[in-house]
Amino acid sequence: MGSSRQTEKAPAARPYPGLDLIRLVAALMVAMYHFAFFHPLHNHVLPMHQFADWGWCGVQVFFVISGFVIAFSASRKNVAQFVVSRAGRLYPAAWICATISMFVTPRPIADYVRSVTLYPLGPWVLGVYWTLAVEVAFYALIAVALWCRWSLHVVAIALGSFSSLCLLVRSLGFDLPVGPFGHYGCYFAFGMLLFERRSIAFAALFFVAGVVGVYWAAVELGFGFFAPFVWAAATLLCVAVVFGNEWVCGVTRPWPTRTLGLMTYPLYLVHDSVGTPILRFGIAAATITSLAVAFAILPLEGFIRRRVFGPLHDRLPTGNPL
Repeated sequence: MGSSRQTEKAPAARPYPGLDLIRLVAALMVAMYHFAFFHPLHNHVLPMHQFADWGWCGVQVFFVISGFVIAFSASRKNVAQFVVSRAGRLYPAAWICATISMFVTPRPIADYVRSVTLYPLGPWVLGVYWTLAVEVAFYALIAVALWCRWSLHVVAIALGSFSSLCLLVRSLGFDLPVGPFGHYGCYFAFGMLLFERRSIAFAALFFVAGVVGVYWAAVELGFGFFAPFVWAAATLLCVAVVFGNEWVCGVTRPWPTRTLGLMTYPLYLVHDSVGTPILRFGIAAATITSLAVAFAILPLEGFIRRRVFGPLHDRLPTGNPL
């Protein structure tokens, strides 16, 4: 299997503005869930609360898009380039947003350290950082795959099959301590296969497993039973915009889709800190404030990425040194 990775030719690099827009909507879903349902004010002054209890499934939508992005990135990089590029994507915004959260709502310094290092075990400055621990776990898996020259296609199928099996066992009444690969692997695997545009049967299996996974998440939460339908619709929309990417690119050409996509990550990390204090003025005010702060973070995030990770990336050898 030593040369298998070289034979997996990815499509030419291109923007996917449709995924950027879906990612922004998914972030807003999570924000609405926190603002309009999860927040203690929701029973008193936030009339949208009964329509927002399913917004948490935006996270599972993120995981599908993340699987697509992971496959996109890994198909063009060796292991060192992949690790540096992913670290450059995750850490700068995490540093900035964790610092903002500490300023707005001070927490123990240990929580801050765990947040800025993306330590896999909490508590963190905000609960949303748990998803970054999941992301890092999957990045680590792909880094190992690149190091060992495993076929990324085989990794996606194995990951999704394992996760589907775990969810089947869960449906039979058994709860296994399988960790992120068992609970969320089907979402990442579906996104990876979507990027490759192959293995339709396995993709369909992982899609069904994803619906089951969202359903069981709703059962554990005790609410949000509309979430499986929302996740399924959003994921099918991801498929549509990927396969219709040329048309989407033409329609969205004048739109700042790339900027909106880049705003999604800081918006997700910071909305609870900067938006919650504004909720007394309404959900719209909290949302607009969160979007404004996320937009303002982008230049600083880019500056840190260029200064810290740019020189490191420039020193890496080109090609695949393995």
